[in-house]
Amino acid sequence: MPLYTYKCQNDECKHSEDKIVKISNRDDERSCTKCETGSLKREEFTAGDKGATFRYKGNWLNTTGRY
Repeated sequence: MPLYTYKCQNDECKHSEDKIVKISNRDDERSCTKCETGSLKREEFTAGDKGATFRYKGNWLNTTGRY
């Protein structure tokens, strides 16, 4: 199951939390655990926004069958 980031829609709270949720349930209504009055909305971002980049180092490609 993928990891999604949800952010509170209450102007005073702005709490955000990460949740592991099924893809089919990702847009369901969720309430904020901090302020309990706001609703959580799923944030949409690309993988590079959170630093999820990777690099191959060394001879990994050369030793694994040369794709």
